[in-house]
This record gives sequence, structure tokens and C-alpha cells, in this order.
Amino acid sequence: MESRCTSGKTAGMCRTGTSVSSWRPRERESTWKSRRPQRSWNWRPLQVTLVPEKREEVTTEGGLGLATSDQLAPVRAALKRLAEVGVRTSLFIDPYEDAIRASLDLGADAVELHTGEYANTRGAERLEQVARLSDAASLGQKLGMAVHAGHGLTYENVGPVAGIPEIEELNIGHSIVSRSVITGMEAAVREMAEILRRARAGR
Repeated sequence: MESRCTSGKTAGMCRTGTSVSSWRPRERESTWKSRRPQRSWNWRPLQVTLVPEKREEVTTEGGLGLATSDQLAPVRAALKRLAEVGVRTSLFIDPYEDAIRASLDLGADAVELHTGEYANTRGAERLEQVARLSDAASLGQKLGMAVHAGHGLTYENVGPVAGIPEIEELNIGHSIVSRSVITGMEAAVREMAEILRRARAGR
């Protein structure tokens, strides 16, 4: 379970004006290859985000592969079962048009754009990544899906991504938890929330 800090419709950990002390988990990440989707059917969280997973990974390194029938079939089945029990669904994908359109065809309610490449770049390359994320977010919204983003986002780099108006949720875990070791969780979340508010206001 990641910490969630967002000003969007499906805020998990903090929402503007709410107390950190009153939060409860409302979202989980799951890989369709594990038993976790079954647990989600039983627990019925507000939302489940399906992510790829490799045994050797420390953290997710990229979006779901949605290019072949072998990749699509199990994801479609998991989404269908989650929808049947009333769970909102999201797919963690790379910010490419094909992946966004595939997510729509599969029936996902939302997409979470992988921001790892953005986080690993600087200067002109980072500006290119922001443009790519912005284009992907715009397409996702036009197709009627909610657009989220996450991976590698920190207090220092989150601003440009948070400033993309079509993105309604940012999933940020490691950076907030790491900061909280020094400042405490409430202060860490409030600091991130203020950065998000400023980015949304264009400041």
C-alpha cells in the first residue's frame, strides 16, 4: 500500500482541508499475476490499480504491457471481475497513445501514467517528458477516463506533473514516508499538499 497525496476525486491519504489523522486506506495496487486481485474482490476497496511485477524488481520499472492478446486477456478478466463487485479500476501504463486506447478498450475507469522516465531526466529531456505526459493525460481525459500519475515523484520534481490540469490524482509513496521520518507524517503530507496546491494554481 502506498501513501496517497492528491487533490483529485479519489484522494486516499490527504485531501485539501482534511486531517491526516483521520485517513483510512481506500486504494490498493495489485498485480494480476498474484492472488491479490482475489483479495481485492473480497475486501472491495474504492479502487484497485493493476501494475506489472517482476520477482527481481525493487519497485515497478514500467507500465503494463498491453500489446498482445496474451497480455490483454488476463488484464481484461481481472478488470471485469473487479467491476462486477463494484471496485473502481485503474491501469498503470507508460504514457503512450496505444496503451491509453488499449486501457479504454479493456474497460478501465482510469489510467495511471508512469512518471519514472520523467523523474530520471533533467533539463530539455525533462521538458520533453512533461509534454509527453501532458499529451497522454489530455488524450485519456478526452476518451472519458480519469487520469492519474506516479512513480519517482518527489518534493523537488512533482510540480510540473501536478501542474498538468488533466491529471486528477498523484500517487506518491516513498518520498513522503522518507520525509516523515524527519518531520513526522502530518508535516510531510502537509508540505506535499502545499506543493500540489501551488502547482495547480500555476505558482
